[in-house]
Amino acid sequence: MFGFLTAGMTLAFTNGVLKKKSYGTHSLLLVLPLAIFMRPFTMESFGAVLGQIWTIAVPVILFWSVKVTLKFARTGRAYKGLPVEMLSMGFIYMILSIY
Repeated sequence: MFGFLTAGMTLAFTNGVLKKKSYGTHSLLLVLPLAIFMRPFTMESFGAVLGQIWTIAVPVILFWSVKVTLKFARTGRAYKGLPVEMLSMGFIYMILSIY
């Protein structure tokens, strides 16, 4: 969770220094293994298989909705693309790990 926050800030800093942009990234491929192997919460009341599907699907759906919303956001040039998506996934995992 803090790895995504740190990596997003580092990429944004590097993009700002080097005047680069991070467009056309496939960040969903980065999120899927994380959602499978590091689930922020467990749902034991649904049963084993259904609970596992639920705990994998919720972070991915939340990330996808944030990613769609970020297309229309006015973020800084260094934060566009992968850095802001990594920051948003870090915050999603931080919020979901509370529950």
